[in-house]
Amino acid sequence: MKYTRTKKHTRRVAPPSLFAMALLAAVGMVLGACKHDDKGFPPLTVEIFNFSPNFAGVRLNAPLELTFSAPVDPNSVDPDSIRIFTTTTTTNEPDPGAPAIGVFVTNGNVVRFLPRIPQRADLTDAGLRIGFRYAVQVPSFPALNTVRTTAGDPVEIAFSEEFTTLNQTILPAPGDITAEPNLPSL
Repeated sequence: MKYTRTKKHTRRVAPPSLFAMALLAAVGMVLGACKHDDKGFPPLTVEIFNFSPNFAGVRLNAPLELTFSAPVDPNSVDPDSIRIFTTTTTTNEPDPGAPAIGVFVTNGNVVRFLPRIPQRADLTDAGLRIGFRYAVQVPSFPALNTVRTTAGDPVEIAFSEEFTTLNQTILPAPGDITAEPNLPSL
């Protein structure tokens, strides 16, 4: 037992009980898990990706959408802070890692990646390639380039997911192909 002395009395003070210490530790862990930044936002994380894990069959022009836990600073979104790249190895491309080509659009806590629409008939200029597996990665702090909140707080938990694009080209139905009306006949 400990004794403390005040001006008039000497008091006996009991040591903290094991239960009280355990309760204090539990409260501290709960408060730590629910921490918020200075402006009241929870830690920045990716909450939703618009395709289920390992989804196969993503169209070449399908937008990829990440929903974050707080509003995102559009200036922090770029191909280094949200990485979208192939993980497929083929005879034409022995080394995976080719980046998807497209544009990021940020609106509040949602970031959309709009793949480049192909202009060539063989689709080699598409933002996503036919039948390839892709990884989407959002690195967390202390990575140099991270997505940040509008308050400047970085992503705290890294995100990684994979998907596969369609393994075929989709041609128009035969009835949709029409001859040019003003061509001279042979």
